[in-house]
This record gives sequence, C-alpha cells and structure tokens, in this order.
Amino acid sequence: MRLNGEPARTFTGSAAKLDGIVQQAAAAVFRRAQPYRYGVHLVQTRRVPEATALMEDLAQTGSPDDRVWAWSGLSLTLSGEGRFAEALEAARRAQALEPHRITAELSLAQTYVFTGHGEDDLREQKAVAEDAMGDSSVTPSLRPVIRDDARAMVAEAAGDYQAAIILLDGVAAMADYQGSVESAQFEAARDAALLHDAAQSRARLSRIDVARALRRDDGAAAEAAQARAYQALAAGDWRATIAAFEQDRTLTEKTGAIFGPEVNSAWIGRVLTGPWVGYADARLGDFAAAHAVIDRTPADCDLCLRLRADIDAAQKNWAGAEFWFARAVRAAPSFPFAETDWGRMLLQKGDYDGAIAKFESAHAKGPHFADPLELWGEALIAKNRSDLAPARFEDAASYAPNWGRLHLKWGEVLLWSGRMDAARMQFALAARLALSASEKSELARMRAA
Repeated sequence: MRLNGEPARTFTGSAAKLDGIVQQAAAAVFRRAQPYRYGVHLVQTRRVPEATALMEDLAQTGSPDDRVWAWSGLSLTLSGEGRFAEALEAARRAQALEPHRITAELSLAQTYVFTGHGEDDLREQKAVAEDAMGDSSVTPSLRPVIRDDARAMVAEAAGDYQAAIILLDGVAAMADYQGSVESAQFEAARDAALLHDAAQSRARLSRIDVARALRRDDGAAAEAAQARAYQALAAGDWRATIAAFEQDRTLTEKTGAIFGPEVNSAWIGRVLTGPWVGYADARLGDFAAAHAVIDRTPADCDLCLRLRADIDAAQKNWAGAEFWFARAVRAAPSFPFAETDWGRMLLQKGDYDGAIAKFESAHAKGPHFADPLELWGEALIAKNRSDLAPARFEDAASYAPNWGRLHLKWGEVLLWSGRMDAARMQFALAARLALSASEKSELARMRAA
C-alpha cells in the first residue's frame, strides 16, 4: 500500500485471510489520509480508547484545522469514557482555536446534556443556531439541518412546542444526515405529547416504523422509547412512564455508539431517564422507590433538582419542595419549567397569590408555554376571581389548542358565570380530547350541571 510520497507498507497473510489483509490496508490508508474521520470510525465501532489516543495525538501534532476537529472529537470520546471535566476542557480548546466553529459548540452542548447542565446546553445551542450557516467547515447542505435542529431545542427550552414541531418538520424534510430525519420525527412526536396533544403525538409515531426502529442497533431505538415515555408522562400513565423510560435507558446502553454500560449507568441514566422514573414512582405513591432513584442523582443536574422538588411536593413535604425548587430556578434561570411546577405546588398548598406570582414569572420566560397560563386560570378560580380566568385560558389555548383539561376548566368557569352556550362548546371540545379518568368524571358532572 502506498500513500502520496510515503514509504510503502506491506500486509501479509494466508490467502484464506485475504479479506482481513485488505481491511488492514484500507484502515491504514484511512488513518493516514483522514485521521479525524478515522477517529470517528473508531468511535462508531466502539473502540473509544483507540479513538481517544488518536485524537490526542492529532490535537497536538495536526494542522491548525485538524487540531480544531481533533479537540472537538476528543471531547466526545472523553465523554464516552465518563471523563466529563476533561471533555469540557477539550471542547473549550477547540473553541479557543476557532470561536465560531459549530463542531466545538456542539461538543460542548452534548457534554452539558450528558452531565445534566441544561442552562449551559441552551447557551451553546443558541450559538450553534447563530453560527451554523456561516461555518465553512461544514457541508453547505448540512448547515440548515444543524441550525434548525438547534433552533428547535431553543424553542423547547422555552416550552414553545408548536414552534419546535414546525422546525423539526423542516429538518425531517431536508436531506438525511446520520439519521437526522428519523430523529426529528421522533422528537416532534415527543413535543406533541408535551403540547398535551395526544392524538397528534400518536399520529406522528404511526407514520414512523417504530417496531423497525426498536429492532435496529442504533440510537433510533432509544428515541422511539423516549417518545413513548413522554406520551405516557403526558397522559399520567405512571406505570407506562416507568416502563418506557427504563426501556429508553436499556436501549441507550445497548445501542449507544460511544457510551459503555458503566458510563450510562453512572451518568446518562441518572440525569436523563432516572429522574423521571423516580417522579413516576412518587405519583404512584411509592416514595421509598422515588427517593431511592432521585437521591442518587447529581446535585448540579437541572432536571434532577426540579424533579426532587416535584417528588417532595407529591409527598406534601412543602419545605423540601421549596428548597429544591429554589435551587432548580437558580441552576436554570432561563427555563420556565421549575417555576411552573413550583406554582402548581403552591396552588395545591392553597397559596394562590404565591402560585400566580410563579406562573407570571414562568410566562415571562416562556411566553408561548401553555402550562403556566392554564394553571394561572385555575389559581384565579380558586381565588374567587373566575371573571379573570377565561382570558388566561384563551391565551393558553392559542399555544396548546388540543389540551383536554384546558377546555374542561375553561368550560367550568364559563358555566358558573352563566355563559351556557360557550360552556357547552368548551365541554364538547374537551370530550373529544385526551382526559384522565378523574377529568372524565368531572366533565360528566359539569355537563349534567
């Protein structure tokens, strides 16, 4: 084998092993001609320590451009070995060499996701969305895929699931890049569930071959399980939630190209799926199981802090919930979710003014997030200010038009204000949408009234 001006290399073996000899020669050419891409190949074939060694050498000895790629790749492989502090440092080295290179920004973002640092991930996703189209190191056809995927994540962080779904549909309509089309479809189905639109979420999943995805040995299997988990979560089916998130964790461990089971068990499951399992346990009333899961989560994981608070709230441990909600808000000040949940807890506790203050703050952070608006309306009803509630419900309906509970509560306040025809219309809408068992009973009572 010869490569441009370099001494020839010879590979020998028996004729019976010819295929293996050809593979050795091909790997040697690949490694010399495209060292970074060969490192990616090593990652994809789960030879992470070899990839790390190659990236480390390339980061020190490669050309200026190779060094940027190598530091970014090294960040990913170090994460694959659970060396997250070193992974962040490697990504920062890449960013220092080329400040607007999206490979470095994506490496940072991914490491922040793996460690549960949502606020930091959001900052990097905003940078990716801004820099993607101007990064000449990326294939032109891929730039809008990366940009709009990042924009969708930014929208999701504000609870703007309608905008996220539109962006993801755009990504799914572009050329596929390493499964980007199917990934966008699964994510849109998940966002539809978070939008309280069960029918849309089911319809989106029905257009994907979910059974095939679950059989395949790649990340699509975990994404399919995750979409189903969020459907169960939105429906309040806590046993199905646990089963789907556990399947998500198992498939992530099995199919992850980078992460071995020990890294997944130590980090990925603990910050991405484990907290939801603990929360579902709490909603089933099994607080011992909930704490066995949530108490092992990292103290600097944004989602973990919020769900620690939600578990304490389910247990009516108000002081504990207040403590964890305050920490969650400090850890992720741009997100509306912790304050929305905090307000829900205060509403349950009977502190209506305190709840409304939290909903108002959450709405300011996520102006297109329907949940704080709907809960704000419920708080106004509880406070005997039903005259103000319809405006909040109307605002919420513009962002989550197919939310059954929203139309139920809207109809309820219209009924007691004497607006019978308007109330009937809202009850008719609620009856066609997803409702929990208790909500269905409440609807029957309201329609009888």
